[in-house]
Amino acid sequence: MDASTNTDLASPRGRSRHRTHGVLLVVSSLGVLAAALIAVAITGSAGGDLYVLYGLPDPGLVTRLGLPTVRVLSQVFAVMCVGSLMLAAFGVPPQRTGILAADGYAAIRVASRAGFAWAANAAVMAVLTAADATGQPAGKLMTDIVALGQALDLIEQATAWLVVALIALVVAIGCRVTLGWPSAVVLFACSVLGLLPVALTGHSAAGGAHDVATSSMLFHVVAAALWIGGLPAVITHVLRGGAAVEQLVRRYSLIALACWIVMATSGTVNALVRLSLSELVGSTYGLLVTAKATALIVLGVIGHCQRRSAVAVIEKPSGRQALIRLGAVETLLMLATIGVSVGLGRTPPPAATGPQPTETELLIGYRLDGPLDALRLLTDWRFDLVFGTAAIVCALLYLRVVSVLRSQGSAWPIRRTAAWVAGCGVVLLVTSSGLGRYIPAMFSAHLSGHTLLALLAGPLLAWGRPGVLAVRTAPKDTGVVGTAEHLTLLARLPLIRWLRQPVPAMIVLLGAYYGLYLLGPMDTLPGEHWAHLLMNALFLSSGFIFFTAVLTRTAPTSEVVLLLTAALYTVFCLQILSSDTVIGENFHRSLALPWLPDLLADQRHGAVLALALGGPVLIVTFVWVVAARRRNRSAQRRLPSREPISVGVD
Repeated sequence: MDASTNTDLASPRGRSRHRTHGVLLVVSSLGVLAAALIAVAITGSAGGDLYVLYGLPDPGLVTRLGLPTVRVLSQVFAVMCVGSLMLAAFGVPPQRTGILAADGYAAIRVASRAGFAWAANAAVMAVLTAADATGQPAGKLMTDIVALGQALDLIEQATAWLVVALIALVVAIGCRVTLGWPSAVVLFACSVLGLLPVALTGHSAAGGAHDVATSSMLFHVVAAALWIGGLPAVITHVLRGGAAVEQLVRRYSLIALACWIVMATSGTVNALVRLSLSELVGSTYGLLVTAKATALIVLGVIGHCQRRSAVAVIEKPSGRQALIRLGAVETLLMLATIGVSVGLGRTPPPAATGPQPTETELLIGYRLDGPLDALRLLTDWRFDLVFGTAAIVCALLYLRVVSVLRSQGSAWPIRRTAAWVAGCGVVLLVTSSGLGRYIPAMFSAHLSGHTLLALLAGPLLAWGRPGVLAVRTAPKDTGVVGTAEHLTLLARLPLIRWLRQPVPAMIVLLGAYYGLYLLGPMDTLPGEHWAHLLMNALFLSSGFIFFTAVLTRTAPTSEVVLLLTAALYTVFCLQILSSDTVIGENFHRSLALPWLPDLLADQRHGAVLALALGGPVLIVTFVWVVAARRRNRSAQRRLPSREPISVGVD
């Protein structure tokens, strides 16, 4: 400890800050203990009834009570890691060189410690989950390595916890070795990714309407982590005497409000999928949902009070003390909510009293009443909570930013706006219309949907040039790194620069088609809702990356890459067309759709549709790039000077 630190601790202000930090540490520890006790109490109230319900032997007291306790700890450390990385990535400005400032480095060190604890608890959760699912005591299972390995491989949620442990370990190690702000952004994204595997394998991933329940749970888990994890990160930053406190607190208040809205909406959707209104008070599961909703409302009120009082005077000592007091109370309620959530996850939903779901409903979440035709394509909608919401939000946000740009007196081409809105419309139609409803069940709809996302929505969104628009409208702070500088630093990432080249972008696009459809993953993935979300994201992003690379360059390499892509894409479609093997046959036959007896014919129909939809887009893009390069050459020859002009396809 250096002399300045000793002096600071010896001062009245330093001693006060040290005492406050100690009090908050004690309060947080008590909150975690209370959360664990709540989770254990809720789990223990069922006793062995839960195992009788599922026909399993009781795995013993250690597993029965240890599982909710360790899960509470895992969630607490997870949100701490996510919140600290959010602070390092977006809460405090880095240096202009792209290196983290002292505040960002301090936050990322906290994230590293939380990440290691998260990884350790997730690994323990994998073992406890396996013991719980097999009805064996955890100690006995750990002594039998073969049985443990088989259980971890066969039990989906145990596997999910292992994946979480691996992601958390990577994040923790990454936090130890990184000093750059772009790396902090990547680690933050990885930490958010680590929240998803378990969320995709719980109650929401089983039963009817599990597509809606799973999608709503994704929103719920991410919003909760940002909100709950962000608050202690902000309070720690305030106690540390960090810079730009007022800006940070105001920014977090907006994030907290957005997260509260997302949690309330997604929680309501998830509850309505699982419960009727009468079951909210007539079942244990319903009472827990009601308790969690009540806590969410109380937290919303406290957050509103915080924004109206503490934020307004945050630069004053009284404002900081008010923020810390309200933050401590809010943190305690958040931790109690985590305990209720863990207990809720250990409580089976009420048994359905209506007609038993069909095999199709169990596998994809809903019924399909007949073959896909033009009428069902246009009218049989099922809104995709992830991509449908993203399409609408992105379109509205783009229009808002364009409006701000024009209000500042700057012009923005209407063709770019139209292209972006049209691309968002394609995403909405593909994922939420009748086509999106039938994608999980029919190969032809599956391949056609991916082709429309990659080769129609992709170029339209790329033509909208969202990166250029963001840089032009992003606020530029004076004296510190602002949003525009953040975007510039991200664009300089080696991976981003590599993907902006036509050849790597082509590899990503064609790799998505060949890798998923011809190398085996499609034989096992169609039955998983998370896999459909991931595949939609893969094809949409690969199409956007590819067309961004070729539409912003007029060098001959873009033309060659487009021709090669068109040729290899045609080969892919012809290979699917000529194949006698049904891709994903076991899953599609398990659906037992009476109106789809010939799976091979449907597969070949999908190949024809993919070629008809994607081929013309690649050809038109090639013609467009050639014409744009000729226009640039003509403009260059007409210039009186020999100065180069900027090139690109608008």
